[in-house]
Amino acid sequence: MGLKDNIRNYKLRKSAVDFHPADYPGFKGLKKIAIVWQSGKRDDDLLAFAKMLREHNKEVHLLAYLPVKRKELQTIPPFDHFVKSELNWYGRPRGEVVKNFLARHYGVCLCLGAEEGSPLEFIVRPVTADFKIGNVKNPKLEYDLLIQSGKDKSTEEVLKEVNYYLNFINKPQQ
Repeated sequence: MGLKDNIRNYKLRKSAVDFHPADYPGFKGLKKIAIVWQSGKRDDDLLAFAKMLREHNKEVHLLAYLPVKRKELQTIPPFDHFVKSELNWYGRPRGEVVKNFLARHYGVCLCLGAEEGSPLEFIVRPVTADFKIGNVKNPKLEYDLLIQSGKDKSTEEVLKEVNYYLNFINKPQQ
């Protein structure tokens, strides 16, 4: 581990906010949902999932990391994003989109693909959310729910599982 990695890990630890989450209110009581991911093959599935959540009167905020430089972008995606050229020297995202995203409080934050060393670590760690869901085991990130996703599991299957748990947890007993 080099100097850059040590500084990155230190800054990542320091980025955590002193936040005491409220209990997860259940799907019916949920108002705001954040979805964070690395853009790629899963974009269409995540946009469809966000649309489904909006149909259930949820306020959905999307933020994707595009691993290309701004000048290499061929089309502007229909969601908030940050690119490789907006990272500082140790990998922390900068810019108004990221600041605005982190300024909000969410009921749930869903993060797909925050592997170790990913700039998404700097989004998920300091985000203020009552309930955090992830699909990649990362020792630097603390999730309330970790969804198992292997190479054989599609994004659609992962999102179905997330939807199941969002509806199942704290569901009123009948």
